[in-house]
Amino acid sequence: MTLTPASIRFACLATALALAGPAAAAPEGAPSPAAMRACASMGAGFVSLPGGACARVGGRVRYEGGYAQPRARGQASTGTAVTGRAFVDARTQTEAGPVRAYVRVGVSRRAGALASDPVR
Repeated sequence: MTLTPASIRFACLATALALAGPAAAAPEGAPSPAAMRACASMGAGFVSLPGGACARVGGRVRYEGGYAQPRARGQASTGTAVTGRAFVDARTQTEAGPVRAYVRVGVSRRAGALASDPVR
């Protein structure tokens, strides 16, 4: 499967809409489920999971579009760059001490005139 700038933009938009919909539909002031209570013992951003574990989920997406003066006829004058990263940090306290699982994945794609630029 070839990733094109259009397919990456579509995936980013679909993800944003999928995550924003349920949050916007929740009634204001409604109590959160027990599984989504803050887990203050692990730090900011962690929520309590059933079984005593705490987890934090996050990430970022960056999109860049640009124009470069073509050096020769037929060269691309516009380009795009997309970078995405997501992580999950899960922690729990055991008799032997704290246990932590951390996973981070990332992907990036550069196309057109920006494809030849050095990565910043």
